[in-house]
Amino acid sequence: MKNKIISIWKDSILPFLSDPLYLSKWVNESRNADSDRRTVRVNAGYDIKQRRDEGLQLFMFNQDTTQHIVSYRRSNRNKYKATLQPSQTSLEQIVTSGISKNHDRNLTESLTAFIEEANRSIIYHAAAYYELTCTRDIEGNITKLNFHAIYPPSMKKVFGLYFQVISWKAARHSRVKAGIYWIPNSRLLHIPFPRKMGGAKHIRNITKRLHAIGQIVHPAFHLEAMQMNKDIGFDFDSYTRQKYIEIAQLTKRFGWSQRRSIHQDDDILEYYSIYRMATAARARAFMREYIIDKLNKSLNGQIMHLGVKVSIVGLQTTSEVDEVIQKLKAGNVTFSEIVERII
Repeated sequence: MKNKIISIWKDSILPFLSDPLYLSKWVNESRNADSDRRTVRVNAGYDIKQRRDEGLQLFMFNQDTTQHIVSYRRSNRNKYKATLQPSQTSLEQIVTSGISKNHDRNLTESLTAFIEEANRSIIYHAAAYYELTCTRDIEGNITKLNFHAIYPPSMKKVFGLYFQVISWKAARHSRVKAGIYWIPNSRLLHIPFPRKMGGAKHIRNITKRLHAIGQIVHPAFHLEAMQMNKDIGFDFDSYTRQKYIEIAQLTKRFGWSQRRSIHQDDDILEYYSIYRMATAARARAFMREYIIDKLNKSLNGQIMHLGVKVSIVGLQTTSEVDEVIQKLKAGNVTFSEIVERII
């Protein structure tokens, strides 16, 4: 009898007292194998808002502004290289493995993957978050470091403190424990959409409007008229052109061409097509340098303080693209020369 009571206590009562709300009901321990990590991995599929139909315009914008941030042409991928200063082979391997788990063959590949992932999150969610963890030997030297990506919609800031909030819905879908997790500022890398590019509100307005535009290919009244075989004088070509112009104005800081080549675009002058191309190159260079700067601050912050800096050589800097733009405005350079320099 006594053993049965003990068994009931261990199997039923004690688990309930330790987790009365069953927050760990769906937990899969392999989802968070790193014991030093405070945050949990969340599968974005639980969020219906993220699973919605993006629409063609938003899909293309997200793809074009994230895939081309490091190198516009694949043929250029062998012309640039990531470096670590001061150079230390062992430390370079630790950094390479830490900033990207799936692309750790060399620092160039790893840094490229980190920049693209961070930029994708910044464009889509207006911010990127990473939890920093590291392992040290008995002498205090770092032997391993990690940048754990955090799903941005799960992050909340309250009075300067950062928390990851995992709802029951997210927990069930992601096989993790529901709850609220506090992340000390010292071990958090927060990369918000830069103010010099308009700030978080600006990029949210862009993605919101692009999503709305993408949902309407034909206005409802036009579809009704077509179904009734009525000619209401609606000019679909003019409607499409107005949408194109609105998107061009909306995304002018990014210089997004909406995948129209110079020779295919009859809605803008050739000069502006080139200027827009240069603006796109500047946006890529700026975002690339911005993300690398934030990464370097984390590598030399309170948690890691490695005393090193990563950089990329062989790609245009923001100042170099600015120089090209100034020459374009002054008329001191040919269009072909600009295209060759910025692409």
